[in-house]
Amino acid sequence: MDQEKKMFGLNKSEIESELFSILKTIPNLSEKYQEGSISESFFQKSIRNAINGLLKIKIVLKQEKIFFSDYIKEVNLVEEYNKAINVINKLSSLNLSEGTSERTKSSILELPSITSEITSSFITLMDALKLDSLHDNYLITKLFNELKKNLKKFPGLEEIKYKVDEISLETLRDIDELVRNNKLELIADELYTVYQEFQNAIN
Repeated sequence: MDQEKKMFGLNKSEIESELFSILKTIPNLSEKYQEGSISESFFQKSIRNAINGLLKIKIVLKQEKIFFSDYIKEVNLVEEYNKAINVINKLSSLNLSEGTSERTKSSILELPSITSEITSSFITLMDALKLDSLHDNYLITKLFNELKKNLKKFPGLEEIKYKVDEISLETLRDIDELVRNNKLELIADELYTVYQEFQNAIN
């Protein structure tokens, strides 16, 4: 909270200024990209930064018990917000990850719920790996796939996705041997380390 407040200031006027800048930036970037006046790489990085900035403002306001919808009405930014969200919602057809074919499939409004889904997927999978009664190969495969699917919905987590993919390949390739040698709990410990990185990233 303190770090986020330092980033956006301690009062509403500073948050309003930052929000106004972000909401203006998003459609401007889209327009310039479509015109070909900015590179794809610059567009990708700038859009990701704008989305992350918008999400952080929403988190700051929520922690201050201020409804975001009420706030944008209070500061007369509803029209600008709707324009920015329209651009973000259209980004499902654009590649926003460097060097991959990942596509952003969700709007900024969905990110908090996606965060909850990812957290739930991590915890459920770690529990399944630690509990002997849940050492079911099909179930573990399904839970890994669900975690990877949810991670793909959240932009900017390429390193975490890569680590989960590596752990998944390692586990599912030798799962019978891991079960026989009671080593699935070690896999759960590896996942917990990545889960902590995920928590740090979204914080």
